[in-house]
Parts: sequence; C-alpha cells; structure tokens
Amino acid sequence: MAKLGTYQIKVIEESSSFSVNATEHEVEKGVKLTDHVKANNATFSITGKAVGSSQHVARLEKYFMESMEKGRVLTYVGRSRFTNVIILSFNKRQNSKIANGFAFDMQLREVRIARSSVKRNSQTAKKQNGGTVQKTQSKQSTKRYYTVKKGDTLWAIAKKYYGKPDYARIYNANRNTIKNVNLIYPGQRFLIP
Repeated sequence: MAKLGTYQIKVIEESSSFSVNATEHEVEKGVKLTDHVKANNATFSITGKAVGSSQHVARLEKYFMESMEKGRVLTYVGRSRFTNVIILSFNKRQNSKIANGFAFDMQLREVRIARSSVKRNSQTAKKQNGGTVQKTQSKQSTKRYYTVKKGDTLWAIAKKYYGKPDYARIYNANRNTIKNVNLIYPGQRFLIP
C-alpha cells in the first residue's frame, strides 16, 4: 500500500528518474568544457490498482483528475517518499481482472515551491500602555514606531522593547529627532529598530 495525498492506493510498481542539465562550451581544439550542472526535478511513475466500493473508486478517480487539472501539490509515500509532487498524467484501465475498480498508470513530478519574502499587509496598529505602536510594512522590512506619551523615558521605552535598557539603539536610529537623550517629548514618534 502507498499513499498519494489523502488516499491509500495499491501500488504495484514504482519507477524513478533523476537527471541534470549540464552546460557545455567549446574551448581550444573542439574540446568541450562543462561549467555548470543543475539538477532537474525528479520524475517518477507508479502503476497500481484502485479497488473497493463503487463510491470509493469514483471518489478516488475524481481526486486524481482534480489534483492533476488544478496542479494540486501532494505527498507520495510508498517504497519511495516524495513531498511536493504534482500529477502530470493519469491513465486508467478497466478489465475483467479487476471487478470493482480500475488499474492505473500515473506520471508524477517533484516541484519546488517558491515563497515570497514580501508580506501583503500594509499597516498594523496596536495600543500599548497608552502609547501608540505602529508597524509599517514595506517590501523589504518591517518598521516599528513608538509615539511618546507623558512620563516616558528612552530608558523605559528600550526596556519595554528589548528587555534591557539599551536606549542607545533607539537614540542612534532617531538622531535627527532626539537632540538630547534626557529630553524627549509627548507626541514625538521614534523608529524602534
């Protein structure tokens, strides 16, 4: 037995294929130089049977077809294990040897998932102890800001964010706003690095 996505299937045979692309350039006297090797995504085929009640077999066939058509990323666990695979082809055969089901051949390919480092939320605001903390998202980094309220000190703000009174970090990030580390005023807005 093997498992493809959420379904158990009876796999009779697995066949894996691994390959690379190697670039070649001619150098002196027709000798070729290989300067780059890049692995291709693994492909493999499975041959098996789908048996059971007619409802189960119909659900299984529908799942395979939808997964293939929608490009659903699945995990295959059999004698081999592949995470992040898609179904490239699905061939179904019915014959007299399998009364309640069908035989199948399937071609699968391992895919690599790219994840964006850019977060889509543009702004989030939070109230903390009467002051306003604002997080602004840009394409490259998240910036935090703190609006000073009456009674605040750089020492206390640093302790709140860093767990220790490292006020120099806040001062260095806000030198254009802070003229004297001992004098900050309600309403000033500081970048919290």
